Amino acid sequence: MDHYFSATTDQLYQAIQEIKQKVDRDDQIVVYTFGHGGAGSIPCLQDSCNYDWFVPELNSMVYGSRAIVLTGCYSGDAKNDFLNQSATLFASTGCPGEITYGSLYHDYFWTEMKNLYHNNPFYQPAFLTRCFYAQSQFRSMVNTWEYASVPICEVSADYFLVMERAAEAEMRRLESNPYARGLIQKIKPR
Repeated sequence: MDHYFSATTDQLYQAIQEIKQKVDRDDQIVVYTFGHGGAGSIPCLQDSCNYDWFVPELNSMVYGSRAIVLTGCYSGDAKNDFLNQSATLFASTGCPGEITYGSLYHDYFWTEMKNLYHNNPFYQPAFLTRCFYAQSQFRSMVNTWEYASVPICEVSADYFLVMERAAEAEMRRLESNPYARGLIQKIKPR
């Protein structure tokens, strides 16, 4: 479920409330912010930079796993606010207290990665793969600047366990489908 709207407090709050009503423990939530951030205020929107409610609202959602990617200035300040929750990948374009130039990060994070995986057009990289790729490319780009920021890509302690369980459940679901089972047998290593 994608949400595109004017970047106002009311629109963001309404979108979060709608998502909270539709997700459950089987869902992966992806929150990707693009825009400005202020010290102690992530994200800054058109009408305000006061978002004391933003982190608690996201942390109160029920989910299976989540990827939180923040690209505004001071986005690293939110690291501990999100990583203290279960099954979380957190990425930002800078460490706490850093001003960043996040628009470069987007191109690397959302790039088509099939060339990285032997031109496999069906490969959909996990968010952790996207995070590490964008981090490496972004870091090499900004290290040439006078004010270089250091991107963050970290996961909560249980992230890999939760993702492994989700992958096992998906494999069981696919193997119960005769068509999918036939495809799996064709590509499974012997």
